[in-house]
Parts: sequence; C-alpha cells; structure tokens
Amino acid sequence: MLESIKTYPNLKITCLTARKYGKSWSKYNVMTFETFFNPMSLIGKILRFLLRTNLVKQRFKKIRYLILKKSILRSIFLVPHNLRHYMALDLVKTLAPEDFIFLVDSRDLIFQVSPIELSKMLSNTGKLNLFDEGGLHYRDHMLQNFQESEANRSWVYKLLNRPPEFNLENVIINGGCIAGSAKEVKKLLEITTSLIAQSNFGVEELLDQAALNVAVYSGLITENSIQINKNGVIVLNMCGIPENTFTLSEGLIYCDGNLVPIIHQFDRFGYYSPGKGITLSRRDYKIAE
Repeated sequence: MLESIKTYPNLKITCLTARKYGKSWSKYNVMTFETFFNPMSLIGKILRFLLRTNLVKQRFKKIRYLILKKSILRSIFLVPHNLRHYMALDLVKTLAPEDFIFLVDSRDLIFQVSPIELSKMLSNTGKLNLFDEGGLHYRDHMLQNFQESEANRSWVYKLLNRPPEFNLENVIINGGCIAGSAKEVKKLLEITTSLIAQSNFGVEELLDQAALNVAVYSGLITENSIQINKNGVIVLNMCGIPENTFTLSEGLIYCDGNLVPIIHQFDRFGYYSPGKGITLSRRDYKIAE
C-alpha cells in the first residue's frame, strides 16, 4: 500500500503494528500505533495453541473474557486480525470526528488514484463505505456469499457461538478496506470489538471479517448510515470475479473502461512495483491485457 501512494502529498499515514517493528517504519516517515508485545511471537502462538485445546477451552472461559478486556493482554494473546479492530478503535478515538479515514490492509492493497481525491468523492455520500466481494470465487467459481463460502460461514458461527440469523445468501463484505469519517468508523469498531469479545473464540480464531458482516446483516449498524459498494467499482476485491470486463493496461486495472481506485488481494495473481504497476503472473482471474 505504502509504495502505491508515495507520489501523493499531504497524506497522514499510521501503521498499526507491534512495538518490535515500530522503528522500521520511521525511515518511511510513517507514524505507528503500537502494541507493547508482538502477538505473532512464539510465546503468543503457543498460548493461542493452548487456548484451542479442549481441556483449556472448557476450564478457562473467564480467562478469555479477561484477555479481551485488557489491552496489554490482547497484545500477547489475540490473533492480529482481531487485534487490529481494538487497535483501530483506540486510534480512531484520538481523531477529529469528521476526519476521513481509510482503514486498509497494508500488504496486499494498492491505491490507483489519490486517496485525497477518493475521500472527497466518498465523503459526499455522508455514509460509512464498505466494499463487497460480489461475483464468483476465483478458484471454484462458487458465489461469494455465506451459503457457498464455508470459511466465512464458519467464522460467523464461531463469532456468534451459534448459526447466524441473517440470510446466508447475503454477499460477503470484505474487511480489507473500510472508508468513512472517524465518527462512523468508530461506531462500527465499537460494534465489531463487542462482538469479538462475546465470542468463545474471540482470542484465537479469525473473526474480524465475520464481525464486520454480522454488524451489517444483523442490523447492529443502521442501514441508512452505510453504503455497500459493489465489487470492482471503487474497490476490486480479487477473491471474487464480478460480471464485468476487466482490463490491465500499463500496470493499471480498469473495470468496464473505468480506472478502479483501489485493488485488493492483487498478490494472489501477480506483483506490484512502483512505476510499473501490476503485473499478472497467473490466469486465475478474468482479465484481459
């Protein structure tokens, strides 16, 4: 992500990371919001492994509750996917309510347009902007909904400790990009962290995307305060293949002739480098050069 926005001025970038890696970001002039411990340390992995065992699961439910309540314990125990919701909430609370923010994955997402210009367009909606995975899965060509996606359905079951009450034919909303005012993002993160905290699997299972989808489809966030954008229009989540014409020209991906502002999960199909843009190395995606 960082390489794709180097040429755009006046951006305030903050990386959610472990204290161990904080200094490595300073050479890029990137601010950091850090955990005290590294959740991917060997100790953290061992502790999460123990929490997955049946014996520990039955005996230490109260320990899980305590972990999710204390930030220093979260930084040791939680998988990073869940932890980032808590960290992002703490960070968003420090911002002005009307600040427009993109909460995005850093490793597999790039901007093809200026985030400043994109934020001006999205802020006009006055809503929290979310982005779905609509279309067919790039590998098995099954619909990108909870009925067909066993992984996403399983995450929701674990998040709620029971089957979901919403329609499983709902299209999956991707958790890799969320955009809106700090005020609206804060409301969402308060809901997602609460959901994760109530789950029996909130420490060790990947529940971040499930929490986002349950917040929307269970009506925990008001319908008139969000806008769910179709895949490929503003964000192309490349886990899904929409029924559009995608072209790759001079390293940029277009949808029906229009430049797609954000590309997510491009690394499943190719490479990105500044100046050259995206280079596809696999043909699992419906795209023409």
